[in-house]
Amino acid sequence: MFAINPCALSRHMFKIRYLILVVPAMFGPASFAQDLSHSKPSFTSVESIRSSSTEHETSGHFELSSEEWERHQQLVSELRKYLSDAPISPLEVLGIHAEDAFTRREYARRWARIVYEDTQRILEFQRDFDAAMRELVADQPLIDMSRLPSRAAAPEIIPTDRLLLFVTLNCYLCSVAIETILNHLESFKAVDVYFTDITHGDETPIQTWASDHGLDRSLVEAGKITLNFDDGTLEEIYPRANNVPVLLRLRNGIPSPVSLSELKI
Repeated sequence: MFAINPCALSRHMFKIRYLILVVPAMFGPASFAQDLSHSKPSFTSVESIRSSSTEHETSGHFELSSEEWERHQQLVSELRKYLSDAPISPLEVLGIHAEDAFTRREYARRWARIVYEDTQRILEFQRDFDAAMRELVADQPLIDMSRLPSRAAAPEIIPTDRLLLFVTLNCYLCSVAIETILNHLESFKAVDVYFTDITHGDETPIQTWASDHGLDRSLVEAGKITLNFDDGTLEEIYPRANNVPVLLRLRNGIPSPVSLSELKI
């Protein structure tokens, strides 16, 4: 071994410090900056760290392996981006492009579990929200009924309207309908009663029905009430009807459904 002279070491350190200070001055700031610009840093940029962190979190949320995440990234950067209108979950992407039925079902189960758990969280929050809203609102009405338009301001039946009533012979609600109409004959121009369960030409059941319901013969003769065979009329003008009685309003040649309650305005 050989000894190091402390004085010599001190002189060497001085020379090193001198070089550090003098070399930039000799070549100038521009030259020194240029040398630095050509150097390649070995550290990772902030953006790449953030991107890597986000990808790691996303793959963790869906419990994806590194291989699954890489395949997902490849799919969304190639074919998938042209097929999906909006971003879909990695599990959906992998499931849609699964290479076999078993793998597809596994991705479907994993995605279903996540959606189910999220749905439970949403429902629990909604229940808490509803309870909080009830506490805030208490007995206050949510709708100011006084600001709603009055039905009386725009009646659905006016004296110039003609009513079309479709009935069957043995129908309790049909009997209620004709009774209500007979008590409000002044509310409309006339009513045409159609029987949907009688064969054309068989007038006897209609006459019996009219007598049982107390129809005034003079009203029939005056045309205030007419009794008719349906012969497909209801199906033609109002095919959405399911059950009798059906009450339609005929105004300006256009039929439209109305309620018996409109006769009591």
